[in-house]
Amino acid sequence: SKTYIIATVSPAFEDRNESLGTLQFANRAKHIRNKAVVNFDSTGTVSQLESEVLRLRQQLKSVVSSGEQTDKLRLGDGRLTQLEMLLATSLEREETASNQVIHLLQKISALKLLLGQKEKHLQHVSSALSLRETALQLAELDKCVPVDEEVEALRLEASQ
Repeated sequence: SKTYIIATVSPAFEDRNESLGTLQFANRAKHIRNKAVVNFDSTGTVSQLESEVLRLRQQLKSVVSSGEQTDKLRLGDGRLTQLEMLLATSLEREETASNQVIHLLQKISALKLLLGQKEKHLQHVSSALSLRETALQLAELDKCVPVDEEVEALRLEASQ
């Protein structure tokens, strides 16, 4: 398969930097080479693969004990090796996924703990702000202190 890139440039003087960047990118992109790789088929669950490996081993033992050497045995042995490799790969993927799940669960619990701490802090600041605003309103009624600047400072402090 082939990959194409269309680079659009402008003749306008104002767009010269943009056009130059586009041309440089297109030049770099034309040197990229892709190599297609066929993914091997990893169908079947781990338990299915384990049971097939076990069945093939038993079949191999029965043929070896009877002393038969056939082409079927050689083909079965190759399939057994292939299945063992496939099983090992599947087990590694399962272990990696399990470790990732454990790691994510630990992160979730740490974030929940942090969220609880932040909510407690927010409640404390909110109640302190409410008390201060009430006190400032009372002081304003007595016309002792100008309240606007101090209330704004407290609101800024609470929002942080």
